[in-house]
Amino acid sequence: MVKKKLGNKYNFYAAPHPAIVAGTFVNQKPTYTPLGDFGILCAYPLHVYIASVHTHYLNQGIIDNLTFSVNIPNEDNLEKLDYVGMVSGHKTDKSQVFKYFIGDLETAPMIEEFPVTMECKVHKIERVGQNDVFMAKVENIYADEIYMEEEKLNIDKVNPITLFMDLSYRTIGKVIGRSYQMGKNYLKKHP
Repeated sequence: MVKKKLGNKYNFYAAPHPAIVAGTFVNQKPTYTPLGDFGILCAYPLHVYIASVHTHYLNQGIIDNLTFSVNIPNEDNLEKLDYVGMVSGHKTDKSQVFKYFIGDLETAPMIEEFPVTMECKVHKIERVGQNDVFMAKVENIYADEIYMEEEKLNIDKVNPITLFMDLSYRTIGKVIGRSYQMGKNYLKKHP
């Protein structure tokens, strides 16, 4: 197989991005922005990051409050998710798009209709390229009971969505294996 060198263009990045909606307050009103730049920094204790272009309206609220929410959507939320990404918070009031609730951090509005939400407290902000990268400790995770089974999230029920660089939203798909298990087969064949 011959590999073709594609350079570092964003549209060739073939891996999925989790599609999340970040939320915060700006001028005492909730505002939201969908982001694909989200991930885990540390599992114990749980820390995450979001990256948002430094000119986004959302960033102003995160910098002022040092808090944000991460809201995990599913297919039921796709239309509203896409809408808040199409319009700028600088020009459009997004505060009425979603019903929200407040947790322990009073400036991290979490979206009621999304299956899973997190409230996050910022501990570091870095500028990387055009993005502000907000690194934060997850203070609490909330999930609707219908997505739970025996005190665990059922990912198939949540059915989170991803964003690819061809601008397509996709669901995660079926389970094809378990981490730290599949490699045992390799070890059996190659002791």
